[in-house]
Amino acid sequence: MVMTDTDQAAVDLYLRDYRALIARSIRERDGSPIPNGTLAHATVLMEAMFQTASRKIRILTGELNPRVYGTPEVVAYSRQFLADSDHSLEIIFEGDFDENQAARHPLLSAAGPGANLRLWKLKPDFRSRVISHFALMDDDTYRFEADKTKSSAVAAFGNKEFTKVLSDVFQTLRDRACIEMRLPVLA
Repeated sequence: MVMTDTDQAAVDLYLRDYRALIARSIRERDGSPIPNGTLAHATVLMEAMFQTASRKIRILTGELNPRVYGTPEVVAYSRQFLADSDHSLEIIFEGDFDENQAARHPLLSAAGPGANLRLWKLKPDFRSRVISHFALMDDDTYRFEADKTKSSAVAAFGNKEFTKVLSDVFQTLRDRACIEMRLPVLA
């Protein structure tokens, strides 16, 4: 399927409007739900999270989809975020994601091994228990996929209560059901 100039203009307008919605949600931080149902939405949201986070980002994912987390914008904002030693990025991989795959992932290879990047993979016997994926920013922002098999999600800036619930899930998985991964240095 070939996209016409008219089609591209409509997509550009749609994403511009979505970026404006995200910017307003960041300013207001009132916890209002934001639909986040496409890979393009997820990319815009992750760009905003890396730009806006003041301390930490935590992600529970299958494979850290490179169509979202590997775009030049997300990679650039994540590098800026991780350049501050007080910031941290923690990721739990649900699938068979190993250290060599991590080292070749656009976001992770750009970040490189460092004290403020930590990776874990879920032990195989816990994988079937995980039905959702999510990303958390600081203590009040989330993107939540209730069904990990779909890209349909909801996000909110300023919702401390649900972010705390997801944060507790992340911490429990990390502490009880994960094996820490080391990002190798590639020549």
